[in-house]
Amino acid sequence: MSEVVSAVAFAEDNYTAKERKLVELVKTELAENRGTYIYCHFTSRYQQHKRLQKLLADHGIWFV
Repeated sequence: MSEVVSAVAFAEDNYTAKERKLVELVKTELAENRGTYIYCHFTSRYQQHKRLQKLLADHGIWFV
């Protein structure tokens, strides 16, 4: 007998520990006047880049 288990989706404004750490790292780099690149091409998650854009914008980080 097999059982399917799925995780509960987080609210859109609930950020994971990794996302909070990413914001911390980016802010640290920007404070040192260094540019930052974030690659999310091979995440195997659909539209991950949109979530990252929202995360950065919500924390006042401008992105291109």
